[in-house]
Amino acid sequence: MYLRYLFTLLFLVESFLGISQSIYEVYSIPFSPLVPDQTIGIPLLDDNYSNSISIGFPFKFFGNSYTTLRVSANGFVSFNSGSLSTNYIISDTIPSTAVPSNSILITYFDLNPVAGGEINYQTIGEAPNRIFVLSYNQVALFGSNCINTLYTGQLQLYENKSTIEIHITSKEICNSWTNRALEGIQNSTSTIGYSVPGRNTINPWEAFNDAWRFEIDTTIYSISGRVIADINGNCFLDSSDYTIPGQVIILNNGLDYTATNNQGSYSFEVLNSNYQLKFNTLQENLPIADVVCPTDAFYTVQVNTPDSVYSLYDFYISPDTFCIDPRVFISPVGNLQSCVGNENHQLISVENYGFEPMVGYTVSCTIPNSVTIINTIPEYTSQNGQTYTWSFTDTLLYGEFTSIHIFDSLACDLVDSSLICFHVNAESIHDCDPSNSQADICQYSNNLFIPNHIQLLDTLPIIQFVDNLIEYTTDTWYTYRIEFQNTSPDSTHRIIIRDEIISFFDRNSVELLSSSHPCKLINLGNGSVLFDFDDINLPNNLQDFYSSIGNLVFRVKSNQVLLPGASVSNYATIKLNDISSIQTNSATIHKPNILGIPDLNSEFSIYPNPTADFINIIDKSSQINRIQIFDIEGKKIQESSISKSKSQIQVSHLRAGIYLIKLFSINGEIYNQKLIIVNPN
Repeated sequence: MYLRYLFTLLFLVESFLGISQSIYEVYSIPFSPLVPDQTIGIPLLDDNYSNSISIGFPFKFFGNSYTTLRVSANGFVSFNSGSLSTNYIISDTIPSTAVPSNSILITYFDLNPVAGGEINYQTIGEAPNRIFVLSYNQVALFGSNCINTLYTGQLQLYENKSTIEIHITSKEICNSWTNRALEGIQNSTSTIGYSVPGRNTINPWEAFNDAWRFEIDTTIYSISGRVIADINGNCFLDSSDYTIPGQVIILNNGLDYTATNNQGSYSFEVLNSNYQLKFNTLQENLPIADVVCPTDAFYTVQVNTPDSVYSLYDFYISPDTFCIDPRVFISPVGNLQSCVGNENHQLISVENYGFEPMVGYTVSCTIPNSVTIINTIPEYTSQNGQTYTWSFTDTLLYGEFTSIHIFDSLACDLVDSSLICFHVNAESIHDCDPSNSQADICQYSNNLFIPNHIQLLDTLPIIQFVDNLIEYTTDTWYTYRIEFQNTSPDSTHRIIIRDEIISFFDRNSVELLSSSHPCKLINLGNGSVLFDFDDINLPNNLQDFYSSIGNLVFRVKSNQVLLPGASVSNYATIKLNDISSIQTNSATIHKPNILGIPDLNSEFSIYPNPTADFINIIDKSSQINRIQIFDIEGKKIQESSISKSKSQIQVSHLRAGIYLIKLFSINGEIYNQKLIIVNPN
């Protein structure tokens, strides 16, 4: 057994937390330099360095992967692509900014290859066991007094485990500043360094026929903890508290993530390194709860001791209000087709949004007369006309939800683009916020199904009228629906949807309202939001068209006012099986530059405005398929389909006042215009 050392020099910890850094073991090994037979020479001047040289394979160094390096005349290599240090005087030990960063110091001291010797390299072997070999052969030290003192050393980089070996044949002492030398490695920020014992010093040292290995520590450790509903906010698990399942914990800003299990516990398997555990920013900013411990909602964990226990990294969530809050949402899955044989699919999700456990609840859904239920999962409990009710006796803790799948068909005599609406309601013993216990969804019949599509469903604005312009406050919620389909040749076991939330929105406000399959929302806090469908197992569309479709609905709140003439666009990227990526369309919200004039844009117009009895809608592009009219309080009071390039909408039944028109296009865009209704003459 070789003598092993674990040297870990960690300075400025905050500078690398959140970045995957490797921990190295440094130990002596038998001296065995390699002798490649087809080396390539590297001609270098004094204190100079080479251009980028191919390693021949990806090599991992301090958690980053590199395929090239640069060689210095002074006994080191660097993975940096810019200018390298030409400093030949060793003035400090590692880690230090005075020492070349992101470098392997084979023997870092003042050499002069112009005075004699050779530097060469070659990659030998076959994948996945290739070795990059760099040799300094009898290279002279700098200075007239040291020209006959020769250095021979070799660097070996191993593909399999990204292991580093340094073999020194001869490193002698000469009576000059060249006595100062370093042997070790240093990371890209000059905050972490590992060295051979006795060779991280400005004092003289020598070595002959000696070898050392720098090996990444691959010991597996476990970091674990719980998410706890801390009812009294004392950061201690009391008898009245309980653990919360389904809560997402993020490791190192998205390097990995997981969700608490049914017992409210989580765990990560990690290597010897430094980590940051963060509570997902979605839950962190819920209006009814705060993360009370730790106060900044994250832990820093330094994993480096084999016998240590890295557990009980618990997050305590304290509610502002202890209540039951059933929240319900309904979303279509796929398009809506008429006639028997075309099975349609709607998804209802009911969630306990409150911290008091919800014991028993009912969900009812009212459907139009043109819809016939084929079956539901689970089976409905009772039926009264076109209203179907499900009664549940189970308990939903905070964040837990129940899904109801409705499969139905439409009457064959429906006109294409008929508006079909479903209304759903959830009830429990108590409800601290009834406003989110009801939901509606409307679809047009026989519309073309567009896979991998994003659509803006609705906005919930607080409307203010200022100088005859409609302004949205920063309390406007935008609701998006992303529909995806597996169109690849094979079944898909995992789908990850990534949405880069622009700064127009409050990036911490993203909420997942429903999903066709179990889904984790991971809010990385920097604008990147992931929706992870793990183990989804979707067949491809040729095997089973309807089962190959899935969707999710989320909402996000704005933090700015949408100004006249401005627009906001959003799109997502859908990745199948961690391989192929598909970009959706852009769902765009437009706000007109001037209200009350004929054209919202060059393609369509609304007139007369003001009006007493009707408005005309001219659509040159034939893209508009629906109109909604809202009153000043934001309540929807009228909705109509549009199927012609010129349509007339009756508004004579509306009272005199100011209203908001919303026009919807077939590609998911929404256009807003103010409508003024006046009394007839």
